[in-house]
Amino acid sequence: MQEQAPSSEEQITIIEQAIVKAIEDRQIEIPLLPDVANQALLLAQNPESDASEMAKLIQGDQALAGHVMRIANSAAYSPTANLVSLQQAIARLGMGVISEVALSAALGAKLFHTPGYEKYVTQHWHKALLTGLWAKEVARQCRANVEVVFLAGLLHSIGYPAILQTIIEQSE
Repeated sequence: MQEQAPSSEEQITIIEQAIVKAIEDRQIEIPLLPDVANQALLLAQNPESDASEMAKLIQGDQALAGHVMRIANSAAYSPTANLVSLQQAIARLGMGVISEVALSAALGAKLFHTPGYEKYVTQHWHKALLTGLWAKEVARQCRANVEVVFLAGLLHSIGYPAILQTIIEQSE
C-alpha cells in the first residue's frame, strides 16, 4: 500500500506546528541592526550631537555614505546644485532623515537569508518602508514623535521574513 502525500491543509498544519514550536523554543531570531544604524539613531535623538558627528559615523560605511549622497542629491530634495560632502547632505536632509536612511539601508541590506524567496522579502521590505513613511506623516500631523512612529511602522511586520527564514532552515 502506497502512502498518500499530505493534503494542502495538512501541510499548512504541519508548517504552523513547526512555527509554533520554533517560537516556543526561541529558535526564531531577529537579526541585530548593524552598529552604524543604531549609532545614527542615537545621534539623531541626542540634542547635543551635531552634523560632524553624524558625518564621521557615516563615512565609516561606504555603502551608506553613497546612499545618503544619492538621496540628498535626488529630485525629491530639489537640489539646485549637487552636494559633494556628507556635511552638506546632512545639512540638507537633517539628522532625523539621515537616521531613517541609515535604518532603512540596514534593514534593506538582506538581513534575512531566504534563498528562493528574495523577491517576496524585497516586496515585504518595500511595504514596510512605505508603512513607516506613511506612519511618519500621520505622526507629523498629530505632532507625535516621528522617529519612533517611523521605526514602529518600519518594523511592524519584521516577523514575517524571520519566520520564513526559520521555515527554510528547518526544511534543509
